[in-house]
Amino acid sequence: MRSKPFEPDELIAVVNGILNRVERTHSQIARLVSSNVEDSSAGFRDEALTDAENRVAVAVSRSSLTNKEIAAELEISVRTVENHISHILDKKGFGNRVEIARYVLEQRN
Repeated sequence: MRSKPFEPDELIAVVNGILNRVERTHSQIARLVSSNVEDSSAGFRDEALTDAENRVAVAVSRSSLTNKEIAAELEISVRTVENHISHILDKKGFGNRVEIARYVLEQRN
């Protein structure tokens, strides 16, 4: 009788460890890329939004960032990012993130 090379629990732990490292790497890459981009707040400021909402709006305008990556970059929780996005949508009467991104990009030009 041959034994299995891994116990199921061990295999799950190894896969979870790999996934966690990949997630951290993605967040680190997002931070590195954003640090190479011009000052993220330059050229955009909406007086109707709080400072935090302005920062989140700018991050949303870089469409490749997920809420989780925005949270890591701004060092806030994903839930806080979600709340800021919701407030921005309400304040500006937008229906989705794309409208936030379009607005930020239009205002910067």
